[in-house]
Amino acid sequence: RIMLFYKHARRGVDAFLVVVAVDRFTDDQKQALEALRNKYGKELFARAIIVFTKSEGTIDELVQDVESDLDRSIHGQETERVGEGFLEWFQYFRDCNCKMAVIRSEKSQRQEDADVVLDMVLELGTRQAPYTSEDQRQAG
Repeated sequence: RIMLFYKHARRGVDAFLVVVAVDRFTDDQKQALEALRNKYGKELFARAIIVFTKSEGTIDELVQDVESDLDRSIHGQETERVGEGFLEWFQYFRDCNCKMAVIRSEKSQRQEDADVVLDMVLELGTRQAPYTSEDQRQAG
């Protein structure tokens, strides 16, 4: 499916959106992310915007909650994040310097959150050269 997308992107891809529900991180999502990481490496994720849906708070609040869970995990304590592997992937996203955003559960916040994501896409498009089929060949 990604290759079909490339055919329609004339000058390359400015940003990749990866959408993950905060309350549900499934095996299928983990496998899809693994496949992307194995095929394209960190270069793809450096151009990614990770959008967490169904969040109860802002991205700063989510990051703070996840950092607390990471700390608890390091010390062998139980964590609050649902879905095995969520913390590992969250750390990977941070290591790749992915931009992260939330789409909050509250309907009145959704448009504001969507505008933030669109601004991030525009920023990535002006900050760096698009990801092209040549980049993909070099990664693979």
